Amino acid sequence: MANILVKLTALFFIGYGLAFALFPIEMAISITGAAPGSASALMDVRATYGGMTIAVGVMLMMLTKNKDSLRFALLSIAIILLFMAASRVLGMVMDGTPNGFMYSYLLAEIIGAAIATGLHRSIKQEQPNS
Repeated sequence: MANILVKLTALFFIGYGLAFALFPIEMAISITGAAPGSASALMDVRATYGGMTIAVGVMLMMLTKNKDSLRFALLSIAIILLFMAASRVLGMVMDGTPNGFMYSYLLAEIIGAAIATGLHRSIKQEQPNS
């Protein structure tokens, strides 16, 4: 179950990142309702939502090799999603009324973090041989 969650999360990040890297205007409009307003804004969307998100997915996929790295991947997912959720709530408080995607993402982030945390706790850490 843990391996499946990490791989699915990795594939989601890779796909989401590719979509933003290749189609930043269309993705921004569909998710936020607004397009980046300059060439530099487009570049930053491609780099941050695209490149960095792809990198997170690739790194998570690389961590599915053994039990200890899988535990780290689960902890990483929980941390990533909780900070995304916290920042999203900050935006909701400071920036005004969010669209439906923002509520859906917040719910998915909280649920995903809870599942990753539960799976992380269920996998015993391997003890080094002494």
